[in-house]
Amino acid sequence: MPDGASLRNASLSVAGGALAGALNAAACWTGWPVAIPDAEFAWHILPAGGIHGAVLVMVALVVRLTLRRAPRAVSWLAGPVVGWLAGYLSWMPISLSIFADGNPLEWPFDGSQNPLLGPWQMFGLVAWAWYWSMLLPGSGRMRRVLGGVVAGAIGSAWFWSAMEVWYLCLLHGAVWGLLVGQAEANQPRA
Repeated sequence: MPDGASLRNASLSVAGGALAGALNAAACWTGWPVAIPDAEFAWHILPAGGIHGAVLVMVALVVRLTLRRAPRAVSWLAGPVVGWLAGYLSWMPISLSIFADGNPLEWPFDGSQNPLLGPWQMFGLVAWAWYWSMLLPGSGRMRRVLGGVVAGAIGSAWFWSAMEVWYLCLLHGAVWGLLVGQAEANQPRA
């Protein structure tokens, strides 16, 4: 179980994820740098995006801190579960904002997508990639920031490609990765 100091240090990374999620949601809401095809956003996408970004970080960190003394193989094998769970939970506030009706708990099981792959496509790959980057050896500031940026960009490429604006994975991934990676770089390795 994580100790109090680890959880306090992790709160900075969660705050970075929340800020990045809100900033990326603001870009979608304002249509900057391009409007998302066939999508309309209301003001409440901003707090939904903040929660979304924070949950991606929180799931990965909680699992990493919980498994920090587990055998390395167990930590690595937890990655797909981290991704699925983070994608499932973090998409709920976005789903509530965009699709006001329906039950957000049912979203991957409603028949509109593959329930195994859906959560990974809805940014779960971001959390999975970032979680794995935390397992890599080394603790340099640049490696941690680069790990966040690569996780944000590569992990969101599937989603943005499906939305027909694949290149937004670079912008949104960089924003998320820079803020989360920088926050993570300012704390000791778990």
